[in-house]
Amino acid sequence: MVRGSAALLLATGLLACATRIASPPSPSFRVESSEPPGTTADTLEALPRVTLGEVRGVVRDKHSAEPLREVFLSLDCTCLPDSLYAITDSAGLYRFRELPAGKYTLQILHTPRALATRIAYLPLGFAWRADFRVKIPRFDDTPASYDWP
Repeated sequence: MVRGSAALLLATGLLACATRIASPPSPSFRVESSEPPGTTADTLEALPRVTLGEVRGVVRDKHSAEPLREVFLSLDCTCLPDSLYAITDSAGLYRFRELPAGKYTLQILHTPRALATRIAYLPLGFAWRADFRVKIPRFDDTPASYDWP
């Protein structure tokens, strides 16, 4: 039987041990971006009770900050058999789930090139939030006129 201050020391030690086991180590997180400095706000957060990772975020217009819907994104990693693709919803949100740890390349695609690219290492059990502010080129709706001989 444990009494008084010995019980307190034992409880404190168990709590410290449990805290160390429950919280994953803080990984080093670095993002390579094709966007100018200060225009991105990437974060990395631990996911509760999840062993696989996740990439998520919102795509907004560069000037108005309005969410952009139907924007096409691709996610590539050598740890995946194929590229993954997503399209933003009406709130500009996208999400890739159940991802293994690895170095990922995330791109906003618009024919014929990528408008923005980010590269980051995603540790197991973490979520990478990558928000974008981009200008999507618009095509002219008027038909082209041709001069035929």
